[in-house]
Amino acid sequence: MRQIAFTFVAALVGLGVLAPAAALVSGALVMLALTLFALLMPGLAARHKAVLLAKEEVARRAGAAFGGIRDTIACAAEDRAVGDVARAVDDEVALTRSLARATALRSLIVFIGGSFPSSSCWRQRLGCCGRGI
Repeated sequence: MRQIAFTFVAALVGLGVLAPAAALVSGALVMLALTLFALLMPGLAARHKAVLLAKEEVARRAGAAFGGIRDTIACAAEDRAVGDVARAVDDEVALTRSLARATALRSLIVFIGGSFPSSSCWRQRLGCCGRGI
């Protein structure tokens, strides 16, 4: 972690020497992304855990339903067994979608902190070259 922080500070200082405005914008965007990422991580970890537990619940319910299939058929409880597994699957699908939305937000945050500042610097550089600077 210390090496990453040192590299970031060194890159920001170097950029500050070459283009102070770009360093200010890039540094602010990276700090914003790091802050948002840190705020998002506990919720993302909780969603991952919830999805894993939901998958285990689907496996448990399906295992119970399929393991006792003869008893289920003998008692004419197929609809109940299917409904029980279907509810677990529906819960798992909802949790997986929630995780997918959070992961998409994480990807946007990584773009804001990583790709956007560098692409902004390149656009600024290309603009300078077009004006003969």
